[in-house]
Amino acid sequence: MKPKYPFTQSFDDLPDQIPIFSYSNALLPGGELPLELSKPDELLLFFKALKSDQLIGIVQPRKEAYLGTYQVGCAGRIRQYRERKDGRW
Repeated sequence: MKPKYPFTQSFDDLPDQIPIFSYSNALLPGGELPLELSKPDELLLFFKALKSDQLIGIVQPRKEAYLGTYQVGCAGRIRQYRERKDGRW
């Protein structure tokens, strides 16, 4: 099956580990999700991903914070970014 997008990877081609971003919104396969990052830990994750394969994992947090995040998520690729005047990316 030919991928819809040039950067689509099969599950077997993904790296063993990717940085995980906890986000309370949905990322669907083939979709686009604009993010605004400003917290130091978010920026660290972002720059780490840029230095490697530009992949991040998106996982939804549970409503009960003490339970952490759900065990299923999506891998997303950072395709474009810009720095804003207020320090956010």
